[in-house]
Amino acid sequence: MSGLIDEKKRKKRKKRRIVLLSVFSALSVLIASCFIYLSIYQKGDKSCDAALKSDETVQVEKEKKGYFFDGPSQDNLILFYPGAKVDTKAYAPLLRRVAEEEADVYLFSMPFHMAFFGINRANAVRKKYSYPHYYMAGHSLGAAMAGVYAADHLSEYDGLIFLAGYPTKDLHHEGFSLLSVYGSNDMNVKSMQKNPQYRPDDYQEVVISGGNHANFGNYGKQRGDGKATISREEQQIETVNAIVAFLQKKINK
Repeated sequence: MSGLIDEKKRKKRKKRRIVLLSVFSALSVLIASCFIYLSIYQKGDKSCDAALKSDETVQVEKEKKGYFFDGPSQDNLILFYPGAKVDTKAYAPLLRRVAEEEADVYLFSMPFHMAFFGINRANAVRKKYSYPHYYMAGHSLGAAMAGVYAADHLSEYDGLIFLAGYPTKDLHHEGFSLLSVYGSNDMNVKSMQKNPQYRPDDYQEVVISGGNHANFGNYGKQRGDGKATISREEQQIETVNAIVAFLQKKINK
């Protein structure tokens, strides 16, 4: 009888080992798949390196958490979260143009190129630099995460700038403003109208005719995106103009 019991125990232990090995194998595959997925991202083109070089107008400093574009402005600092799985440097040409005009800019690097994993990175930079006015900003998923962050820090910021994004949390606060910029040919153009109840009272929308989703950055085409009927440079110039007008309006209030 004892031999029969021992045999049953051995079979149970064997089954447990098989189940544990199966679970371990499945988890290993899942982790490897996630790592591979997060390791693949769209890289910036050659123009990005040029935009990261300092000149007499804009000093560019590479820091642990990203790039600081120090231009003529002493009043405004924009903290920018990049889009999902996009090279940080891909936004350098656009943000350098902004820094040449109305605001200094901090472009964040994100873990695995996903702002979701670095949503609170603005905290340290916000404390490091002293400006009269601060703005959160971002593109696509970066815009969404900048919006979530801003919603929890409304009293610390003057406004928020979405590039192809929409709010997912309430942004109502006295003196807080929202600028939404997107292309008419964006792959998610209907999404830009989501959650109007979360928009602050001071809400501005700029639709770039012929613009698409990817051309806010210099990383090439994006799967599923609409076809742009204007050049990337034209889209970025219109974006900079919209941002400058937004900031100037805030100052003149």
